[in-house]
Amino acid sequence: IVRTIGAASERFSEDYLRMIRAVRFAVRLGFDIEPATAAGIRKLAGRIISISGERIFDELTKMLARPSAADALEKLHELNLAGEIMPEMFQHPAVWPAAISRVRRVAGRKDVVLTLAALTAELAVKDIVAMLRRWGASNELRNSLTWMAEHLDDWKTAGAQLITVSHVARPPSGVKSIKDAQPGAAVPHKASGTQPGAAVPHEMSLADFKRLLANADFNRLMRLWRLRETDDSGSQCFVRRISRRIKTISPKLISPPPFVSGDDLKQLGLSQGRQLGEILRAIYDTQLNEELSDKPAAMAAARRMINDCAK
Repeated sequence: IVRTIGAASERFSEDYLRMIRAVRFAVRLGFDIEPATAAGIRKLAGRIISISGERIFDELTKMLARPSAADALEKLHELNLAGEIMPEMFQHPAVWPAAISRVRRVAGRKDVVLTLAALTAELAVKDIVAMLRRWGASNELRNSLTWMAEHLDDWKTAGAQLITVSHVARPPSGVKSIKDAQPGAAVPHKASGTQPGAAVPHEMSLADFKRLLANADFNRLMRLWRLRETDDSGSQCFVRRISRRIKTISPKLISPPPFVSGDDLKQLGLSQGRQLGEILRAIYDTQLNEELSDKPAAMAAARRMINDCAK
């Protein structure tokens, strides 16, 4: 049993962080918290905000680094501490239980960043930023968690099923007839089980998919996608398609050096500005989509874009 020596209110008043430590030790060791000690924590829970966010976050990361992370979070909630430490998690009643479910399924990997991502995935980016700022967390962690939250449901488009033109009776968008489409060109196809007339997910472009792949947190995002699809449909169809799609991409083509630089565009007569950036982005998208094979082809495409803009 975890208990204080003497009156709980006195011991915790000496350092309110001891309330969180009591939870961490109890969960880590598999002990119960003595009823009078637990009552003292509930009574003083609101005082925890007087402790610096950095100290609180240090204790939290020690909890979240262990397979028992979900149990620790539930104990914090039971003792009224969770709502004080992370009020953003309680703005909607469905957010907390869903977060605990995700944490429980990933905590065994002992990856604090993944566990934090599972916890905060459904929060608005501004709420994640506010919470991490209050805790004094690093910009690197902020960027990781907000990126994963922003792309939490991209599994729906990253894994949208494709079939070849020969399998459809109508042409893809932008093509007047099937005859105009290139043989074997891929077009979005409704997922198995989709009802006639239902909305069909639009497949994420190869360029956008590669940008996700190039991010250092992509493997963590994939784990969140597995949880998300399972919770959404009870299946892993889209995630399996994503895994197959990854295997079709050469690693050296995920984030290759651009064929065309800003200096190249300036030599074609463009000045520094928004148009230059937009054309650079468009050319690199085309390169990532594997529609350009080399620099000469990319430069020719750039010239066409510049001419089109001048019309």
